[in-house]
Amino acid sequence: MSIIKFDKKLINQAEVARRLEISKSYVSMLLKGDRKNTEMLNKINQIVKESLESKAA
Repeated sequence: MSIIKFDKKLINQAEVARRLEISKSYVSMLLKGDRKNTEMLNKINQIVKESLESKAA
């Protein structure tokens, strides 16, 4: 899976970490590709997608 980038105005890594109950540093490592966890990346993608949808509404 490729590196995920998202608009920090919509949601930040701290909020993603809070929602997933993981550390901010682990979120950072996942997003940079330093750690591989497809399940967690899919969850991050879903959170970002939900944030985009709620901002668009």
